Amino acid sequence: MKQLAGLILIGVTLLISNVSLAAPNQNHAKDDASAQFQDHDQHKKSKYKDKKRHRGEGRLKAGMPLPEEFRNAQRVDYKNAQNLSEPSRYQQWVKVKDRYVLMNVLTNTIIKVEKE
Repeated sequence: MKQLAGLILIGVTLLISNVSLAAPNQNHAKDDASAQFQDHDQHKKSKYKDKKRHRGEGRLKAGMPLPEEFRNAQRVDYKNAQNLSEPSRYQQWVKVKDRYVLMNVLTNTIIKVEKE
């Protein structure tokens, strides 16, 4: 009886160890699928960044948000530049390429665009 119980115990132990070794292979297929989805997501994000970058290089118009790449642009003192009006509260002039842009500091919205 003790021998039979010992054999059953050994058999169950071997069965459990075989199942635990097989488990990572099954999850590996899931990892491959998730990697494909991650690659797809990265591709979509890169396409979005390209569009966003292209949009930022276009025209700057009043009412539009200032693109992120220009939000830390060089601040300009309106007294030293030509034909710039005095900014009111929460507004500042920044130089973006060859233009002066009056922006709202809180909302990052373009208020006015002046050529250099």
